[in-house]
Amino acid sequence: PPAPAPAAAPAAAAAAPAAAPASWEVLLGGSYKTYDAAVAAKIEAAWAEDDPEVEVRLRGAPYVITLRGEFRQEVKGDPSRWRSVRRLGRAPAA
Repeated sequence: PPAPAPAAAPAAAAAAPAAAPASWEVLLGGSYKTYDAAVAAKIEAAWAEDDPEVEVRLRGAPYVITLRGEFRQEVKGDPSRWRSVRRLGRAPAA
């Protein structure tokens, strides 16, 4: 499948405060699944701050989401175990 389009720069997101929150998804079993709201909010906050990565807990285990270059979810301490992540931006609220 084609690679997802690059996400807009964080500065663009900050310039549009009326925009609805973006959605973050991880590739599981050949299709993208949406992160739960709390995890997505933590990822979005780190992305908006231009952080290179953010640590989250999923199913009780620590993971690192890389927010530079190719977005990835890695098992903390084992970068050989990773999945693709993508950000879907939302249109500004009317």
